[in-house]
Amino acid sequence: MPGVGQGQISAGDIIALADGQEITLTREKALEFNQRANVVENALEHGAPWKFTGNRTPQMRDDRGRVIRYDKDADVQPGDEIPTRGGEPNPYWRYVAVGGQNAQGEPTTSVLLQVRPDADPAKAVQDMYDNPERYNLDCATAVRVLNLKSTLDTVGADDFNTSHSPPAAVTGLALHGHYDSTDNREDYGMMDIQAFGEPTVTGGVQEWPPFDPASGDKLVPGDWRYFESTGDTTSMSQGWNAVYLGRDDNGNHQFWKIDGGKGTFTVNDRLSNGPSDHLSAIRGSVDINGLLRADQTAGVD
Repeated sequence: MPGVGQGQISAGDIIALADGQEITLTREKALEFNQRANVVENALEHGAPWKFTGNRTPQMRDDRGRVIRYDKDADVQPGDEIPTRGGEPNPYWRYVAVGGQNAQGEPTTSVLLQVRPDADPAKAVQDMYDNPERYNLDCATAVRVLNLKSTLDTVGADDFNTSHSPPAAVTGLALHGHYDSTDNREDYGMMDIQAFGEPTVTGGVQEWPPFDPASGDKLVPGDWRYFESTGDTTSMSQGWNAVYLGRDDNGNHQFWKIDGGKGTFTVNDRLSNGPSDHLSAIRGSVDINGLLRADQTAGVD
């Protein structure tokens, strides 16, 4: 139930709106409120503690700060753990090979950061916050980890572990950009991706039009947003993943990103020191159905 984790409200609670109306929260609305509140709180409380890497596969470091690199020459099959070179093993995470296909239908092998079979997914995610110096993340993975920590806080450790372990999670909890190991989609986990407007496609890469409130799009605290660089569909500077935090006391929009934390700017500005030049017409909102599946602990609804 909502509240087993660190959520602030539960189903049946009554809240007052800015216009004076009062509403009684359903289980779904309470879960959404708690998830959004936890996303914003975690972003503000923890800032952006990890170092940035341009690689979609997160990098691990040992207690001495040395990068724990996987052996690119190792003879492994999809699902195998990849041996590492140098550094002390991480007690929670390991590198694993996973098979796939490229745009031409040719077989490929990617490398995921996966929770070890004997490790606790909740403790593995918490370790990324307790010991951020042990991890380098790209901007997409950082949003995923922020969302995972917030889901953990919303539903509690027991439900989080169940929903992020086999068979619920296809590969066990794994990280690779915005890949979600619970459903094999590129959706950050517990996020419902929505688009407002039609993208253009160049070289198989989608480029979204700018944010436009007239399309029905709106900024909601706790949502994933993407800042895009017009005309760039190939370089590492083509865009930047962020989370909307709401307005500050002066009415300015605030967004969170790795390698900078909270930034204040207009929606048409560059994202702080990031490479992109406009907020795009795509967002990731709370996946209520995913949270309902995860939130299985009995309690008072």
